[in-house]
Formats: sequence, structure tokens, C-alpha cells
Amino acid sequence: ADRDGSIDAGPVIREVVRDVLAGEPAGVVSTRFHRAVTAMVLDTARRARRARRLHTVVLTGGVFQNVLLMQGCAASLEADGFEVLRNRLVPTNDGGLALGQAVVAGTVFAHMPAMRKD
Repeated sequence: ADRDGSIDAGPVIREVVRDVLAGEPAGVVSTRFHRAVTAMVLDTARRARRARRLHTVVLTGGVFQNVLLMQGCAASLEADGFEVLRNRLVPTNDGGLALGQAVVAGTVFAHMPAMRKD
């Protein structure tokens, strides 16, 4: 991750292209890709822990519909001492995101003095 927290996926994509052009079997390319993404997630979480003393990671969003990424990231994060939260009752994709946005909006709305009924 860069200083701003963004992740440069360029090196991973270049490795996938190299592997494909070299004729590596799809299973090998896939395994390397999933391991690289898992390592990027772990690295980003470690940086957040150092910078902000964060110890909980929420794995959500469409990318974590990929079972291999979800399992790999959760296992590596937990092994590194993070508490990992994941969707259980709502979808991991945009449906869960929309619900989360509604909850945040409701909370903000409830705390706006002009909107309260008391």
C-alpha cells in the first residue's frame, strides 16, 4: 500500500500476464494471484495497525465473494492477530453495502439536532 493507503495492483497483474504468456497452468496462475492479493490485504492491515492501532478488519465488498480470497485473507489476518469480521446475514456485495450506508445515514440523521423530536 502507498502512503495514502491505496494498493498498486500493477505488479500482480504484470505477474499474471507473465505467467500466462509463459504457459503456466491456470491453476498455478490462479494460486499465485490469490496469494499475492492476500499478501496485499495483510500488508495493508499491518500498516493500518501500526499507523492507527487498528486490530479489527472487516472483509466485505464484491471482491470477497471470491471464497478463496475470503478464506485466505481471513486466515492470514487471524494468524497475524487481527479480529476479522465478515458478512453473515447480508450479502457481501452491493446489497450489504447499501444496508450499511442506510444504517450510517439513519444514525447521522438521528443525531442531527434539528431532526430530533425531543
